[in-house]
Amino acid sequence: LIPVANVLLPEAHPDMRHRHTLSGRLAYSIEDANASVHLLYRAYLDSWDIAALTPEIRYYQELGSGVLLRLRHRFYKQTPSFFYEDDPTAYAIGDPFVTADPKMSGFHSNLMGIALSVDLDVLFDTRLEVFSGLKFDFSVDHIWNTNRFGNGILATAGLSVPFGE
Repeated sequence: LIPVANVLLPEAHPDMRHRHTLSGRLAYSIEDANASVHLLYRAYLDSWDIAALTPEIRYYQELGSGVLLRLRHRFYKQTPSFFYEDDPTAYAIGDPFVTADPKMSGFHSNLMGIALSVDLDVLFDTRLEVFSGLKFDFSVDHIWNTNRFGNGILATAGLSVPFGE
């Protein structure tokens, strides 16, 4: 709910939204180091006047058989939607669209992260072969935001378990 002229009103966004994206990736392999560098770029535009640019760089390093390290940095910059107000009290009764959603604001963010992937296929044909199909993934990212979401740490852990033949 948003305070509009001392009345709490529900958020209202347009019913229709057309989104367009363009993205690309360049990857360079550094064979002598068992590494690679990836450059990614994404451009976004929608009918709510939100435009965003997202350049990213990733570095992948093979640390040994089945172990992969990924380092990354991503920048994100976005313009506000045509109906977003930094001060929600700027809305008036009768405005067709009102929002307090920080995802509708203009902002930018930086994200830096590290990930580790461990594939246990190296255990095939050993006494621990029962675990040879498993794969573990761990990642930690730190994000610096200029919107109300603020800064944060994102951490994930995953386990892939094959089944069936």
